[in-house]
Amino acid sequence: AVNAVSPNPARMNEFAKALGRTLKRPSIFQVPYFIIRLVVGEIAGVVTTSQKVVADKLLKVGFQFRFNTLSEAIKDLLAK
Repeated sequence: AVNAVSPNPARMNEFAKALGRTLKRPSIFQVPYFIIRLVVGEIAGVVTTSQKVVADKLLKVGFQFRFNTLSEAIKDLLAK
């Protein structure tokens, strides 16, 4: 089994700031848990709890990631 994740884990706040910078929009507010629960239901706990997953196996075999930074990946996703 291989965790297909970024080699540079990011916390939600880091992700929100990178997304805000990319969209040229402020990202100063956190979404309250009850709002997330309303939107995604019971899975809210999975969405809001910390899951530090690392790509050790991919890095050990020399996998080359397409994007070096979170901002680069977000820009690519939004360009599609």
